[in-house]
Amino acid sequence: MSIDTSKEVRLYDPHPGLAGALIPIPEPVRLVANGLNGKTMTLKEAVEKIKSVTDGRVYPSEEHSFIALRL
Repeated sequence: MSIDTSKEVRLYDPHPGLAGALIPIPEPVRLVANGLNGKTMTLKEAVEKIKSVTDGRVYPSEEHSFIALRL
């Protein structure tokens, strides 16, 4: 089963980037994620917004229902 990135989703509860993250979330990524909190848009749009501020790999995680960042 693949993720439908054209489906609108409501974004919520961005990770604080402290406990649980292997490294602190970069500040530009954290700011974008916080700005997306509570908004509704396609998953593709949300991923593109995060990608615009990082060179890391940004992708939706089907297994865990979140947008992941791998640096």
